[in-house]
Amino acid sequence: MAAYLMGARIIETHFTLNHAWKGTDHALSLEPQGLRQLVENLRIIRESMGDGIKRKLPIEAAAVHKMGNAIHVTKSIPAGTKIEHDDICLKAPADGLAPYEWEDVLGKMTTCDLTTADILDWEALK
Repeated sequence: MAAYLMGARIIETHFTLNHAWKGTDHALSLEPQGLRQLVENLRIIRESMGDGIKRKLPIEAAAVHKMGNAIHVTKSIPAGTKIEHDDICLKAPADGLAPYEWEDVLGKMTTCDLTTADILDWEALK
């Protein structure tokens, strides 16, 4: 199973129709049901690995919103003010602009008066 997780796609195993048959290989080999179980387990592993693309699941949406961060203003800012580091912070909930947009927000001018109660979005900036 570990080899399969690491990329192996050919797996060698001994096979028998009966463990009780004479010879050491029979006792250590997979019977038909064991081989079916091995194949099924490998299929389950493949599906559980996913496609490598991270996504937010619908069931996670409420928690991501509540516990995630967004860019918020730290004080009242009049229209026409250039946004600087001291004017913004990250805090929950995740309404508004995402943290990765921080650098894009710096240096933008406000298009309207902002208070700490306002959600910062691109409409408020130019």
